[in-house]
Amino acid sequence: MGDKKFGFGLLLIVFVFVSCNDQSLSTEELAQQVQRSINIELDGNYAGGMEISKNLSLIKKSNSEYIGTIEVQQYPHWRGGELEINVICDGKAFRWNASPTSSSSGMSSSYSGSGQVIIGTAHALNGTWVLIDDGNQIENVFNNGNCESTFNDEPFQKGTYFANNAEMKVTWTHTNVSSNNSEPEWHSTEGFISDTGLPFPHYVDYAYSVKGNVLTLTYTYDGKTVTEIWTKK
Repeated sequence: MGDKKFGFGLLLIVFVFVSCNDQSLSTEELAQQVQRSINIELDGNYAGGMEISKNLSLIKKSNSEYIGTIEVQQYPHWRGGELEINVICDGKAFRWNASPTSSSSGMSSSYSGSGQVIIGTAHALNGTWVLIDDGNQIENVFNNGNCESTFNDEPFQKGTYFANNAEMKVTWTHTNVSSNNSEPEWHSTEGFISDTGLPFPHYVDYAYSVKGNVLTLTYTYDGKTVTEIWTKK
């Protein structure tokens, strides 16, 4: 893995070609799921953590192909480069392969990843949900696959989520490192954890249920099962 790590930040412009036979998966949902897989793989292969600075968006190219771009920054510096990514999706799973383009000097490794297709992000989750924990107010905003969190009215984290069959996978991609209600300063959560050693959440798997204005989340933390009751704002 050592040959895949760089001491400089990296700005990646990624070209994505997708073939997917399952028409029940929207283009936006597919882009979010591919982006999550790319983010996990690149976080593990570059020193300091990767930060996606512009979300992946896909445009339908033909009946089964899509094309799009993504921009990624390595925290805390920058370095230019491009990866070309090819994705195949059979409706149940997808696989992508990435390789550097000829203009990406200093990059020599190829990458690959895969994931299970999750159909549908539950619309019942959309909205602002509030949890009072030890006198602190935490708010999570879910909006069609994107999520943001505040802690006592200060921006805390943001990322993406996928929900299906009472299960939800949340990726907190960015953490706010500013304080005292100043303008948010977002850095990759992976890089922030690496720098500080703080056990901030990054990838979290939940079991969930929505009944009216009540959201119940259950997850495992430090080997124990935790259940939280959130109220819709």
